[in-house]
Amino acid sequence: MQAVTVVPGTAGSAKLGALLTVVPLPVDRPTSCVFGGPDRSTLFVTTARHGLDDEALSWQPHAGRVFRIEGLGVRGAPCAPLPWTDHPGRVGVEAMKG
Repeated sequence: MQAVTVVPGTAGSAKLGALLTVVPLPVDRPTSCVFGGPDRSTLFVTTARHGLDDEALSWQPHAGRVFRIEGLGVRGAPCAPLPWTDHPGRVGVEAMKG
């Protein structure tokens, strides 16, 4: 299987996006992906293991892991701040831990 990097099209455009690259993965079931890292240039891809039999697992032993892919030459969009980060005394996820 593979993960792909796509440039999104603009709203209302007939062009949905352009394929930039194909990233081969040694698993049969990629499940999701997200850009992360300090500059959002690292692609993280989650994969599934559930439901694979012993034979399938024998040729894809890394199923169920998270893959980190670097060097794609693209960056993810910045995330919107969490709604509680602008409250005094609260800092993102740290506020949930207390």
